[in-house]
Amino acid sequence: MKGVIISAGYGSRFFPVTKTVPKEMLPLYNIPSIHFAVAELMEAGIEDIIVVTSRRKKTLDDYFDVEFELETFFKGSGKEELIKPYSVNVCFVRQKRMMGVGNAILEASSFIGREPFILLYPDDIVISSPSLSKRLIDLHKVTGKSVLSLVNKSGEDVSRFGVVKVVEKSGFFEVEKVIEKPKPGEAPSGYIAIGRYLFTNELIELLRDEWDRFGGKGEFYHISSLNKLCSMGRVVGLEVDGKDFFDTGTPIEYSKAFIRFLVEHSEVRNEMKEWLRRYVERSL
Repeated sequence: MKGVIISAGYGSRFFPVTKTVPKEMLPLYNIPSIHFAVAELMEAGIEDIIVVTSRRKKTLDDYFDVEFELETFFKGSGKEELIKPYSVNVCFVRQKRMMGVGNAILEASSFIGREPFILLYPDDIVISSPSLSKRLIDLHKVTGKSVLSLVNKSGEDVSRFGVVKVVEKSGFFEVEKVIEKPKPGEAPSGYIAIGRYLFTNELIELLRDEWDRFGGKGEFYHISSLNKLCSMGRVVGLEVDGKDFFDTGTPIEYSKAFIRFLVEHSEVRNEMKEWLRRYVERSL
């Protein structure tokens, strides 16, 4: 099974920093989101990963390259682990025009081949054990179907997410439909699909058929093809604990995720908890 990471967008919501720094390099503490993405796929046993990127994001390629100068500098310092080369194959393909996720998947299709694949958005970070990608693979092995990762956001604003219509089964959901960015009152449930999917090759075949009729104008999304799979009964959903989910898709949610990671997972969490407690007491 292959891993596909979508990292070609402009990151316009984070301007001006993303004029020069790819959004995927923005860190939680000292770990960039692209690092979390690759580490999750590695933990799931995936050895071949392709990053769909763009001409403005050479830094991502550099991040996974060997750094001879730094290796020499850190040699014998006890910090070699910080620059240890990755044990998986990470390669890159450029999306030549920003034409949507459907087009990005097709750009990676020759790499994917005919096997199932994990599609991952670095905006969405899930810290769990076993990794979320591993859990998706396990459910796929049971059902043979495509698998979406779902978070229950009942009572919250879900207007910037894909919201799913589901039927609960034993241990998972049957997904009947995905509605992208529904208007208030039109969401079919409180469950959103986050940026971690396992797709069978059926999706690529549907995308190719749709691309032939697309015409090349505007952005080409995958939701229509995904909904065709849903109508065929070929998509299931796996619920993810919202406490494991770090949303970094907007500046405010990124800021919340940064603070949460500091106090929940970082090496300075105890110091940060105490600092935040004193800060809040002074500020109220």
